[in-house]
Amino acid sequence: MSTRHLRALCALALAAPLMTPVAFAQTAEDPNEGLKLAVDTAITNGYQVSWWGRSGRTYFLQRSEDLTGRWSYFPLIEIGRDAPLSYGFVNPSPLVFARVTYLDQILADPYGTDSDGDGFSNQEEFWFKTELFSPDHDGDGVVDGLDAFPTDPARHLFEGTLSVTLNSPPDALALP
Repeated sequence: MSTRHLRALCALALAAPLMTPVAFAQTAEDPNEGLKLAVDTAITNGYQVSWWGRSGRTYFLQRSEDLTGRWSYFPLIEIGRDAPLSYGFVNPSPLVFARVTYLDQILADPYGTDSDGDGFSNQEEFWFKTELFSPDHDGDGVVDGLDAFPTDPARHLFEGTLSVTLNSPPDALALP
């Protein structure tokens, strides 16, 4: 899959401190998939983001604290079923913005799929904090799956000595 499969970006972003809890559910007719971000008063620094999940779409949720840097992904992939979707989270900053991106298809294995063809599954992209829809997150010309430092454009090759120490089981045979 390439980024051309990313059909649209629903980019309604709201500053959480200015919001009150949302008292109504999204509908299929709402603009921006009905994206809403609300403070969850039951949890310290808690927030609830919700949107309308259209059938046939796979959704990826992102956040930013300042809108000037890269957006980071929540470790969440949702499949639309023509019903509201929501996700609760804690954010240490009092300012947070949210947006959803989506593919116009349902992924059979959303976490195991490599959406950008870089050699990292979507789950690995979450772990390494790389971009799910860009095969070269740091723009150094090396695809993330082959890049020893996928988030550092100044480095991409591993330099040094790699050693492995087996601690378990205690009777493990060390190979030369």
